[in-house]
Amino acid sequence: MSDIFNLSTAFPEDTYEDGVLLWLDQKIKEGEALLKDDPAYDEMDKSISFIMGEQLPADRPDVLSNVTNNITKTLLNQTVATLTDIHPVFGFKTFNPNFKDQEEVLIKLAQCWWVNGFNDLKLADVIKYSAGVGTGYAEIAWDASLYNGTGDIVIRPLDPRNVLPIGPNLSGNIQDWQGVIICTAKDPNELKVRFPDKSHRIKADNEPSLLNRAWSRTRKAMTSIFSASAVDYLNGTQGRNMPRKTPTTDVFTTYIKDRTLYMGSEPKVMGDPETTWSYTVYPINYPFVPDGVEQDGMTPRFRKASLEESKLYPRGRMIISTRMCVLYDGPNPYWHGMFPISRLCLDPMPWTLLGNSLVKDLMPLQQAHNEMLNGILDHIRKLLRPAVVADKKSVADSIWNRLDSRLPGVKLKTNMTAGKGIEFVSPEPLPDYTFETLQWLESEMNVHAGTPAMTNLMQLQQVPGEDTIEKMKEALSPVLRLKGRMMEYFLRDVGEMVKSNFFQFYNLPRRVAMLGEAGVAFNDFDFDPGSMIPSLSQEDPGYTPELDKRLSRSQRAQWFHKNFSFTITPNSLLAISQISRKLMYLQLRQLQLVDRWTLYEVLEVPNGGTPPSGAEDITTRLMDEMTLSAMMMGGGMMGAGAPPPEGGEAPPGSPQDAGSGPGRDPSFQKSPVLLNKKDELGLPRQTISTSGSGGS
Repeated sequence: MSDIFNLSTAFPEDTYEDGVLLWLDQKIKEGEALLKDDPAYDEMDKSISFIMGEQLPADRPDVLSNVTNNITKTLLNQTVATLTDIHPVFGFKTFNPNFKDQEEVLIKLAQCWWVNGFNDLKLADVIKYSAGVGTGYAEIAWDASLYNGTGDIVIRPLDPRNVLPIGPNLSGNIQDWQGVIICTAKDPNELKVRFPDKSHRIKADNEPSLLNRAWSRTRKAMTSIFSASAVDYLNGTQGRNMPRKTPTTDVFTTYIKDRTLYMGSEPKVMGDPETTWSYTVYPINYPFVPDGVEQDGMTPRFRKASLEESKLYPRGRMIISTRMCVLYDGPNPYWHGMFPISRLCLDPMPWTLLGNSLVKDLMPLQQAHNEMLNGILDHIRKLLRPAVVADKKSVADSIWNRLDSRLPGVKLKTNMTAGKGIEFVSPEPLPDYTFETLQWLESEMNVHAGTPAMTNLMQLQQVPGEDTIEKMKEALSPVLRLKGRMMEYFLRDVGEMVKSNFFQFYNLPRRVAMLGEAGVAFNDFDFDPGSMIPSLSQEDPGYTPELDKRLSRSQRAQWFHKNFSFTITPNSLLAISQISRKLMYLQLRQLQLVDRWTLYEVLEVPNGGTPPSGAEDITTRLMDEMTLSAMMMGGGMMGAGAPPPEGGEAPPGSPQDAGSGPGRDPSFQKSPVLLNKKDELGLPRQTISTSGSGGS
């Protein structure tokens, strides 16, 4: 069987499709075997059922209490809510001053895209997979069908059982694998429209029929005999992203690192020339690669093709197939050249591929909790309907059959001379430690989920000013901080892909529609108008050969997008971290160590304006603020909080002139304190006081 590195030349042209399908079938089986060999795989179905409330044994007698207090699902939702209530301090950074315009546009595009695309909700599904079964995947793709054909970048949560590895390792980064197969279920009619040449070979893999319904019943019965993994093996790999009874076709999208070199005699265009990902590949040592012109400005100049230019798939290869045919086989359409998928594992283990699930650790405690809860309920039922003991000679059968000890006001006549009579026997009281054990189980589940610190924080009535930041840091338990770091690691790959996709797919009209004038960059008006990728001539300032106008846009993009790095401040992901960050800046403002514009940005105050000089650093902004304050003081309009000019007197009403006058104490004279107050209607509200008086 062919290796993934020379797949392009492994099969003759007349049997090429059959050979590729055979190769893909082998890789699918190998990927399934790798997943099923992982300890977490067999627990996935059980974990999902557990989250959905199927926590009691199937053979539990109906006469016993059958109550489940699904704390596991609550803790899972709390974890998801905490990790999606995010405002990461992230952005894109370049150290080339010529590209600052693009840097600002990228940051604004990322913020707009994140909010308008409801990507926090899609991220929640990825976290549910990760916390529930061990690992979650997100596909970052361009969907050209959205918004009536306008298209957009989307995040698609994936079931980890639908992501099959090719040549994986345990480094934790999917980009280190040799390839990956994404299994999805698609509507066959949609596929026929997208691939009309193969429409006659596109069939539904799960067409409802009498045979399929019979197999579903058989599979359900076999589940009680064989393990879930064995039944899944018999059922084969199917996409889990569509309702079960909907006719679908299983589609396998394969991304591989194909290092094949082009051995032809003439240059070859790869991909559809009308697309942004098309490029030209040259034979090895091809001597006529265009290289500008000679010094006379007229004669074309050529050079020999480099090894990189002779690779058929320098950005990787993508194959889209069904079980019956190959729908697409060509270059990876994304400029970033990565597998367009990112892996999130909140509890990774270096010896496993799928990590450890939060639910697996909670299962024994949840089962013990349910067992105790049902035991208490059964005890209460015995108290409400106590056992009845009677001499069969003293109570007639007709009375005995109608007797219900739970009914109030029961009146019975017995013949004491014929026997002992009727006696109601109540159960012994439960031990004192019963409810303590129940509370301990709940507490232990919270500890394993890392939620107690969150609960303690919400119960704080007031955050002390002197140690506010320390209190916030203590509220973030080590487990929660570690999960936040795992999220940041996951988002780094997402950020890199989204950055490249902005350059590739967002043209000038799209950026202006989203951001207005802020979406326009200077290079939108160069030799390649409407694109953020510069196209320069040798006479242009900042010219570099990698951005020469004679190169194609995709060639220039390969160098250009690497000048921008996705940055995210460590431990900035969780909303609690943002609160401590804002309070820290309030303290710095009180000490006059930051300017008002920086404080506006941190507090997310809209319409805060910009410094007169447009400075980005705090030192220059502070100087701008002093100059502005001096100008305002000269006009009798100096604002409170600004320092007076050197050697001058503080104006009346300023913090420096604070004295014994009547009225409210000036702001920024004390450490910030979070206070609970009531408004004029008596409703509770919170405010931050920096005057020391508490305000009103």
